Amino acid sequence: MPTVLAVEADVIAELTHAAAAGAALVGLAQDEKPDVIVRAIDELAHARLDAGAEADRGDALNLGVLLGEQYVRAFGWGWVQLEYPDGDTSFAVVDPQHTVGNQPMNWVYVALQGLQTVNFMLNFNMVAAGRLPAGTHGDPEMFH
Repeated sequence: MPTVLAVEADVIAELTHAAAAGAALVGLAQDEKPDVIVRAIDELAHARLDAGAEADRGDALNLGVLLGEQYVRAFGWGWVQLEYPDGDTSFAVVDPQHTVGNQPMNWVYVALQGLQTVNFMLNFNMVAAGRLPAGTHGDPEMFH
């Protein structure tokens, strides 16, 4: 079970900058409706995979942060740092009860590598509909 830690203010500032870069990649303003942004990320990922483009870590990071921000904006989720017993850490967005969340930067990178189905819009719609996995308070289930 990971320890859920607050994200430092300087990291939040970096995330804000990365989200702006992600918005530029999809050609939308950051204040566009969350579902419109998620759809654009989904479409860009499909287009890159269809073109055989190599996954770019920087783009994946920026698109992942932009994706995570849509869960924050639309569903009231928040950024956290997950620290695992083996010492690994990752950033995630989680619901207010810390029962469910996702690791959007890794999720986007894995999808851009073709190692996972691009399902950002499907996932976003499932969260919007309340179709979430059961989780334990304080031990967020990663839902990708």
